[in-house]
Amino acid sequence: MDIVEKVFSIAHAIHSQFEHVKCCKQQCQRLVERIHILLEPVRVLKAQPSWQISHHEEQMLSKLLQALGEAQKLVTKYSQTSWIQKFLSARSSGEEFVWVNRSLEDIAQGLSLLLQAEQKQALLEAFQAKICRRQDAEDVRDDKAFLDQVIASTKVPEDEAWEIHMGSQCMESKLDWMQGELNKIVRVMDSLKKVNVGKREAITEIERGQLTFRRHLQDTERYDLYEGEYLKYPVAIKTFKRPLTTDTT
Repeated sequence: MDIVEKVFSIAHAIHSQFEHVKCCKQQCQRLVERIHILLEPVRVLKAQPSWQISHHEEQMLSKLLQALGEAQKLVTKYSQTSWIQKFLSARSSGEEFVWVNRSLEDIAQGLSLLLQAEQKQALLEAFQAKICRRQDAEDVRDDKAFLDQVIASTKVPEDEAWEIHMGSQCMESKLDWMQGELNKIVRVMDSLKKVNVGKREAITEIERGQLTFRRHLQDTERYDLYEGEYLKYPVAIKTFKRPLTTDTT
């Protein structure tokens, strides 16, 4: 039957994917173990001619296929998602596994009739409700303990957190100061645009004594830039470190 082949195919995929699980590993491992046990009655069905399989058994196989699909989603989820997503979602992971585990218990009851007395007893004991609840609770506890341990190891100590906070505030203050200085330069440059153009064109040479230096703004390899005044106008004064010379010969 096609459905039997699908059951074995998904079960094999789940087993292979489990090797990559890093989070909720105990709960995922329990799923893999229970699925492995349930494959025994499925092998019995596989060996039978298709016309001998009853409608009830077909229903059980369909339910098993659906449960395996959900189990595969869980195993894949805790193998491929980022660590942060795993940690955030793992705290409620127990609820995600409940439906699959309950479904496997019901399927075990339905397929147990296919086995001989000794095999049937072993199957039913493995899926006894009381035992399964205890195992599930232990798995959730172990997975949560592992999760808490990892989260605790990634926490920043309080003194380091304080240093990070103070460093952040210091950086913000420096950025504010730099922004203020840039705004001042922009205001100076804007004021230069308002100086009478005619007067500037008539100027051939400016005496240094006519300039009032207010504040040093910028230091480069070629020149220094100052904020100052000329004829009571705010100006930007550029002094070259290597003044140009004019050949008068």
